[in-house]
Amino acid sequence: MLWKLHRPSWADDPTWAAFTREGDALVKSYVAEMRKLAERRSCLFVDLYGPTEDCLWLMNDDQCHYNDVGHRVIGQAVFNTIAASCSFVGRKSVRQAREAGLDVTNTGGTSSTSRMVQYWLHR
Repeated sequence: MLWKLHRPSWADDPTWAAFTREGDALVKSYVAEMRKLAERRSCLFVDLYGPTEDCLWLMNDDQCHYNDVGHRVIGQAVFNTIAASCSFVGRKSVRQAREAGLDVTNTGGTSSTSRMVQYWLHR
C-alpha cells in the first residue's frame, strides 16, 4: 500500500524509470507478468494483490505487512486455487472426514480442524 502514497527520492533518476510508475501500476504489471509466466510453465498462479487491493483493514499499521485477517484472506485464496486445481485434495479430505465421522452436524463445522489435522498426520 505504501507505493501508492510514497514517491521515493530516486524517482526522477532515469536508471529507475521502470520502477517509478504512478499508483499501483507497477504492482499490477508485475502480477500480470507473473500470471503469464505461470501459464507458460503450466503452474498454478494465485493473485494475492487483487483480493486485498485497497483493503487497508487487512494491513498492519505500517501499511506494508498484512495483519492476521490479511494472512487468512491470502491463505484462503491460495487454498481455493489449490483445491480447485487439484481434485485429489478435495477427494482425500472428503474421504478422511467420512472415515473419521466428521461433519457439520457433530463438529460445529470448523471446530473439527484439530481432529482433521490429527487424522491427516496419522495417515
